[in-house]
Amino acid sequence: MATVIHRDTFEVRRSVNTPDYGDEWIVQEPPGGPKRHWQVEGNAITTMNATGQAAADAEHLADRKEDRKEELEADHMECLEHCYPANRREALALLLTEAMVTGNIERTAYINRVVIWAKEGRVDLYEKQDAVEAATTINGVDNIQLDLDTWIADDPAVSVRTAEGING
Repeated sequence: MATVIHRDTFEVRRSVNTPDYGDEWIVQEPPGGPKRHWQVEGNAITTMNATGQAAADAEHLADRKEDRKEELEADHMECLEHCYPANRREALALLLTEAMVTGNIERTAYINRVVIWAKEGRVDLYEKQDAVEAATTINGVDNIQLDLDTWIADDPAVSVRTAEGING
């Protein structure tokens, strides 16, 4: 029984019967270090030199940054959707437009509270995404969090029904 490593995916399988594995598998123990530092040289998996490792680490950090920014945006949108589902946001947008066209200042001011609240959430999101972009380590990227609890606590709780009832 031996260990094999897939030459394209670097999947490691231990205690296998090597005749069951074709040319896409290399019979050897893993070289150590993260898989992003591995490379295929002939019929062996080796560790990249320092330059190759640095390039792989830079690519890994860039990929993690993009993933983290998307995660933050998804968290923000999930929170927004929870507080103001799409149908409610659409209704409020229509009511705001109507209020502005008809000069209903009271309704405009009431609905504008949620507009300001949503903008504050986006500003925080953008600041955190910028911080992710500026981070220089994976831990730095992963430690950046949105303060959604504070944002939710500041929700002005604007309702469509109340907005519809404001005729001033």
